[in-house]
Amino acid sequence: HTRRHHHRFEAGLGGITAAYGSGPSAVTGAATVTVTSATLQSIAVAPANPSVNQNATVQLTATGTYSDSSQKDVTTQVTWKSLDGGVAAVSNAAGSQGLVSGVAQGQATVQASLSGVQGGTTVTVTADPNAPVSATVVAQPNVILDDGSDGTQIAVTVQPADASSGGQIPDGTQVDFVVSQGSANLSAASATTVNGVASVTATTTAAGGFTVTATVHGTEIGNSAQLYAVADFSDALVTT
Repeated sequence: HTRRHHHRFEAGLGGITAAYGSGPSAVTGAATVTVTSATLQSIAVAPANPSVNQNATVQLTATGTYSDSSQKDVTTQVTWKSLDGGVAAVSNAAGSQGLVSGVAQGQATVQASLSGVQGGTTVTVTADPNAPVSATVVAQPNVILDDGSDGTQIAVTVQPADASSGGQIPDGTQVDFVVSQGSANLSAASATTVNGVASVTATTTAAGGFTVTATVHGTEIGNSAQLYAVADFSDALVTT
């Protein structure tokens, strides 16, 4: 009888022995076999061609296909790279490998590389419907006394990128206020939005016109309001 021994070898050198018969007349033979590891052939990145809003994220995964037709999740082993980090950024940090963040509208190719093999996908970054795009500033009233106590409320309304599809300015968005012309005192240098509106109060002890400018923090989105201070309301000739 022929005895067969089945072994699974790791990469490297292995031995195979075969025997026929038993006892003194048994015939045996041996051979040395070199076992090689399966090599990485390709990398597929999923999902294919995803879209993500600005200031949002999408998780990419990488699957490697090997020379023995096996497949393996290599998301945490590959090196991730965005070819346009100004549009989409991708993480290589432990625990967040392959996490793409939308930075600005546009398209960016994101690649995954391992052992000289590369795969990739195109990420499209779309406008954040909640992102601020414009602001209006209203002072009510726009004429006050210059006694330092008569105040006016300056309210800025921030408009989102796509209000028609339900876009809303998140509550707590910071708006910065500054007296950009003339002399006045503001109740605060900044305020946060509630339902898209942030406001402060202005007073002054100097007669004449002054301007308050409001800007969404960290952006160039803003607007200004022109106000007037008088010693007596009978002196108020300009009211708009």
